Amino acid sequence: LFGKMTGFKDTPGYDAADAAVKAMAARNDWVVESTESGGAFNAKTLRNFDLVLWNNNSGDVLTLKQRAAFQRYMEQGGGFVALHGAGGDPNYFWDWYADTLLGARFIGHTMAPQFQEARITANPAHPIFVSSGLPSAWRMTDEWYAFDGNPADKGASVVLSLDESSYNPVGPMGADIRMGAHPIAWTQCIGRGRMFYSAIGHKPENYADPHHVALIEHAIHWTATAKDACSAVRSSRQWPGRCGRVFGRRLRGPWPAPVPRSRTAGPRSPPTDAPASPAAPPRGRARARRRARHDAP
Repeated sequence: LFGKMTGFKDTPGYDAADAAVKAMAARNDWVVESTESGGAFNAKTLRNFDLVLWNNNSGDVLTLKQRAAFQRYMEQGGGFVALHGAGGDPNYFWDWYADTLLGARFIGHTMAPQFQEARITANPAHPIFVSSGLPSAWRMTDEWYAFDGNPADKGASVVLSLDESSYNPVGPMGADIRMGAHPIAWTQCIGRGRMFYSAIGHKPENYADPHHVALIEHAIHWTATAKDACSAVRSSRQWPGRCGRVFGRRLRGPWPAPVPRSRTAGPRSPPTDAPASPAAPPRGRARARRRARHDAP
């Protein structure tokens, strides 16, 4: 659970996301290590983890050596989950992170007003949607990000999209930030690795929203365990060294009771065939095989 920020610091959102992920870990018997040190991004440390989660990170957070270790980890089968601000920098210091790992660059968010209720639609074919039991559409209030392109054009699989007719897509200084097809959560393969990004999450209360919690919880489980999802993908780079499964144990176990659901505020979207409550992901434990060791501050 990586929380380093050298740019804009969204402390309330960061704190809410941190608490939500740790609560998920407690429910599912996951082992979580938290750090704000880029020194954790070395081969010896990273091989102990099923995934790394970037919580609203901003600015230039990794050295060149740390970037290379993280890229190799992803290419060889690691997992990456990023929340909101981790994909919301107006300027990026690392092209691979923005253009390959995320697959799209942030260009602005709603400002007329900043926080608006909007209708979210889900991709019913995505495995995260299938396992979570989320409704096919719901409404939520947040600041809504826009990007310079659709990551699906680079091979990403969209999980959630925004209905641009349901809010006012006007950004800073009156800029038109409509995208047409407007993904706000997606996955893709990075070599053998798996990534998930959600642009939802500026408002701290959204980390207690049952739909958003279910989305993140099942996204973490998919990213950590769906090792075969990207097994047929081959990297465009040739990395020396071991290429097998070298990360923590698979998360597995019986299904726990569903996460409690509450009625969301605000107008309802048109009726859907949504299940009453999303399911919870399988329980399990991912044990690190050795203690994390940092090679830099």
